[in-house]
Amino acid sequence: MHDADNNVRTAASAAVGKMGEAAATNEIITALRNAIHDEDKCVRKAAYWALRNIGEKAASNEVITTLLNTMRDENQYVRKAVYWALRNLREKAATTDVITALLNARRDEDQYVRKAAYWTLQNLSRKAATNDVINALRDAIHDEDKYVQKAAYSALRNIGQKRPTNEVITSLVIAMRDEHQYVRKAASEALGQMGKNAATNEVITVLLNTMSDEDEDVRSAASRALGNMGKKAATNEVITVLLNALRDEDKDVRREASWALRNMGEKATTTAVITALLDAMHDKVEYVSHAAYEALGKMVEKAATHEVIAALLNAMRDADKNVRRAVCEALGKMGEKAVTNEVITALMNAMRDENKNVRWTASEALGKMGEKAATNEVITALLNAMHDEHKYVRKIAYWTLRNMGIKAASNEAITALLNAMRDEHYDLQWAASEVFGELVAKSATNEVMTALVNAMHDEHKYVRRAVSKALGKMGKKAVTNDVITALLNAMRDEHYDVRWVASEALGKLVEQAATNQVVTILENAMRDEHKYVRMVACEVLGKMGEKAVTNEVISALLNAMRDEHKYVRMVVSEALGKMGEKAATNDVVTALMNAMRDEDKYVRWAASEALGKMGEKATTNEVITALLNAMHDEHKYVRKVVSEALGKMGEKAATNEVITALVNAMRDEHYDVRWVASEAFGNLVEKAATNEVINTLANAMHDEHKYIRMVVSEALGNMGEKAAINEVITILVNAMRDEHKYVRMVACEVLGKMGEKAATNEVITGLLNAVRDEDRYVRNAASETLEKMVEKAATNELITALLNAMRDADQYVRNAASEALRKMDIKGATHEVITALLNGMHDEHRYVRRAASEALGKMREIAVTNEMITALLNAMRDEDKYVRWATSEALGKMGKKAPTNEVITALLKTMRDEDENVREAASVAVGKLVKEAPTNEVIIALLNAMRDEDRNVRWAASEALGKMGEKVATNEVISALLNAMRDEHYSVRYAASEALGKMDEKAATHQVIIALLNAMRDEDRNVRRAASEALGKMGELAATNEVITALANAMHEEDKYIRMVVSEALGKMGEKAATDEVITALLNAMCDEDYHVRQAASEALEKMGEKAATNEVITAVVNASASTSDDWDNLVVGVVEEAVSSNDDIKNLNSAIISKLYSCLQRFEYISLETMASEHLFNVYLDSGNEDWLPIVAFAALIQGVAVTTVDNKIRLYNANRLLELHIPRSELMDSLVGAFSSQKRELEGTVLTLSEIDVNAAQ
Repeated sequence: MHDADNNVRTAASAAVGKMGEAAATNEIITALRNAIHDEDKCVRKAAYWALRNIGEKAASNEVITTLLNTMRDENQYVRKAVYWALRNLREKAATTDVITALLNARRDEDQYVRKAAYWTLQNLSRKAATNDVINALRDAIHDEDKYVQKAAYSALRNIGQKRPTNEVITSLVIAMRDEHQYVRKAASEALGQMGKNAATNEVITVLLNTMSDEDEDVRSAASRALGNMGKKAATNEVITVLLNALRDEDKDVRREASWALRNMGEKATTTAVITALLDAMHDKVEYVSHAAYEALGKMVEKAATHEVIAALLNAMRDADKNVRRAVCEALGKMGEKAVTNEVITALMNAMRDENKNVRWTASEALGKMGEKAATNEVITALLNAMHDEHKYVRKIAYWTLRNMGIKAASNEAITALLNAMRDEHYDLQWAASEVFGELVAKSATNEVMTALVNAMHDEHKYVRRAVSKALGKMGKKAVTNDVITALLNAMRDEHYDVRWVASEALGKLVEQAATNQVVTILENAMRDEHKYVRMVACEVLGKMGEKAVTNEVISALLNAMRDEHKYVRMVVSEALGKMGEKAATNDVVTALMNAMRDEDKYVRWAASEALGKMGEKATTNEVITALLNAMHDEHKYVRKVVSEALGKMGEKAATNEVITALVNAMRDEHYDVRWVASEAFGNLVEKAATNEVINTLANAMHDEHKYIRMVVSEALGNMGEKAAINEVITILVNAMRDEHKYVRMVACEVLGKMGEKAATNEVITGLLNAVRDEDRYVRNAASETLEKMVEKAATNELITALLNAMRDADQYVRNAASEALRKMDIKGATHEVITALLNGMHDEHRYVRRAASEALGKMREIAVTNEMITALLNAMRDEDKYVRWATSEALGKMGKKAPTNEVITALLKTMRDEDENVREAASVAVGKLVKEAPTNEVIIALLNAMRDEDRNVRWAASEALGKMGEKVATNEVISALLNAMRDEHYSVRYAASEALGKMDEKAATHQVIIALLNAMRDEDRNVRRAASEALGKMGELAATNEVITALANAMHEEDKYIRMVVSEALGKMGEKAATDEVITALLNAMCDEDYHVRQAASEALEKMGEKAATNEVITAVVNASASTSDDWDNLVVGVVEEAVSSNDDIKNLNSAIISKLYSCLQRFEYISLETMASEHLFNVYLDSGNEDWLPIVAFAALIQGVAVTTVDNKIRLYNANRLLELHIPRSELMDSLVGAFSSQKRELEGTVLTLSEIDVNAAQ
């Protein structure tokens, strides 16, 4: 490039350009910069083209400045090359000076230069999307040169995607009124590419006006733009205009109108729209009718209303076959929602349509409706369709029958499918056989199985194959002598695929029913004259595993080990291996060792594998010696399996000889042998981490073969901390400088597994150096290991090393250090750490800034300083969206000191960020920081966020409002949350329900309660749970009949958390919810499999007071007490105590229940009866005269501390300072009462022990 000859310099520059990014060194870029000033125009031009091909790597300030200075070159080709070079520098070239220069280029005299300038503007970042640029592009569309016009048009069209700001949108709206149709079209397309971001009222109004533009291309672009805005543009006015556009004279406008309506969602799914689209399907232009067809198909999926279905049914009589077909397809997409008698009748009629496409589409639609459409008439129609002249109609009829479920599994259907498997077309044979297999599996009756066994003799192989497959799917019911015999016979079939499917079926059946009878049949089959039957019998016995291990079977298998056919010997070895340790007798082990010398490699392979599966029972010196000999087998698969077997044998096999053999095997010429040997090696040394083994491994780290060094490193890693000695750590640090990248990578990973012992200065330094490695996998491994170490060992030494690394010249090192600090759980970070992270937030590399922001946000118990907040506020304006996201999250975690006016203002502004993740993080942060004192400005911002196009932002806004609770419970907020409860995404509906619950009684309006009731039927369980919880928090205000009924029904939910929350909700509603239905549901819930549900149900019953204190409750509880969980007594004690204490009607309980009640009371560990009047149970006894109450009366008096004396025909009750007298009407009642208390007294005296009888330690 310094040659004296112009042509040589030109060629050199061109050569560098062809090398592209690979030539992007500092020296080359400097040379090209100098070449830009060359006296020869060709050299200059070649230098520009070279810079263009190198791309962003050449985008330094010096290069950009040089290019700017040469934009005024006298040669037009040079000027053009300058712009093309800037174009490929992309975002880095998007400076104000460059943009200004490109705008000036619109006045260049050369049309190619002007064209290049506009293409370059299009390629720059969002910084180029300014009003000046848009205005310049509008002017350029009027350029005299058509290629310049095209470039300007394309740039204007794409500029909306770069920066959909209000200013850009306003400029484009102005451009929509331009006198030139190309400008209007480009502006419409630009707004369309912005999509929902540009869907303001003003834009929609302008696009509506443009729909009547005189130019058809402009109208078409406007239709497309409205379609791209989707649901946000779905107003009645827009839909009306699009309906009119379906009749436009221009075919492209009609097509775009169809697509636009398709994207409008449910609002556009009206009878008028459906009818218009059906009409549009008559369009003579094929792609217009196709667009209407596609739109109709998408719209009806979510709108199966009576009106829409009625419109479709009318269209079923249309003269146009394409319309009839589209209607069938639309009804099919509605699925079960469209199942009415009229629809089914219409589809059945369509199955007789003259057009084959209508017939098969009608069949397919019925199939999508599933079992709901499975009437006798439909099944008959499908059976008739199986004889249709067109093969595709027949095929769809088969598949539709499958979807009809058990109702379709009739003898007629099975016979029809058997016949269909004789169809002349192969694909129909296959389809019929697949459907046949699924149908008969649902109908495993004796009649069906007899028919299938008979069909096993059919002359057609597809029938025999399908029947075999069907039998395999029938499960235990098909395990009969006839079926197994038929399948065994099928294994002699002349066709391989029949034999194969029959063997698979047999294997599936015996797995489910490994009876003695089956084992005997298979044992006999092992002596069959046909080798394939013998082989399959062995294979099936192997699948049965331990269940098939009998002396007779083992003996038969040992005999089969001498079979003349090698595949039988192989399968026998495999079967013995699957039987595992149960089959590991001396005879079997000896036989397998002999088989390891078999002439066939597959037999040797299977025998070696079987020994490995037999575990320690086969781990004898003889077996290990045999396996070591087999390590030299000529076949790679044998060597591979032997290595694997040794790895499974545990510590007994971890000898020096075995380890040496495995190390040698890791040098095998075949990759898979090396791989398995390495895994076996790792398994062995992990179990035998002795000093001797560790030293062997340390020596192997110097092996010349890279693969061995890598595997040995992994083995050391598997030993974990056991291998973390100084010598090994030093070897691994050296391995991080190994010449081979995989060794370096594994060394980094292994150090991460060694825990805190490996977190030394030497290791940290080595890892930080590895972060600079040329290989990205090494860099990643080093970074991940650093992060693991800091999580376990956040020492001052480690922190200091990472802080130094934050100042490293290499961006990867700085990033790794920042990430490590981010993962570190630093409690009370030092000033030095915080300062380093604050500096990292100004780093030139975005990943470092991002990690530094996240690290600051994660640190606990740090002093939030003004400097820190200022740095985070500055980072909120960072050009990288991830930095802005991390910063928003960090501010949200700062606690009480962070919510300054400046911070809140910045977060509110960030809630309008162009990136949805940033908006979400800002919303979450606002919810955390402002929950105690939300301002109107905050509430308005969150309400706007609840209308965001991104579901996560809407979720975050709803959750933030929920955290603010009653403080924001205004009509506007509640209305917004109600709208959010109808959101298309479950997470938003869940957050909205939860938020309303946190507003408690303030949100307990009729409208809210109705919405929460609807949410209890939501398809998502989390939404249902949140709605139930919210109703519970509203307490008695929400306790309407509808709510209580809904909650009682929800007690049957599958989700245990919902059942728990519903129980809690009913409890909070108290006596208002105490209906018979609710009490029954709560009593059932007290026997729930989940403890928390049982606890919530019992607490709910307690809170219902006297209404739940009934004889029915007592009866249910004491009856259930004998068969319930260990925690039952602790759960029901409160319920029983409340019922016994406040229920006068208990005197009517029968003797059996009273006896069970006494047993319960005696078992209760915590019972006080403090709320019960002392005389209550005495009165129950006196009123009922039932002596069965006496043990409970005496027990209750003891629990309450009530003393009882008798005076004449009275008893006196002494309870604390209270004295009460009760009159005893009959002497026999008094005698029984005295007898009961005397009996209890004797019982108590019998349990009293003197101090001398009690162990002193126990007494203490």
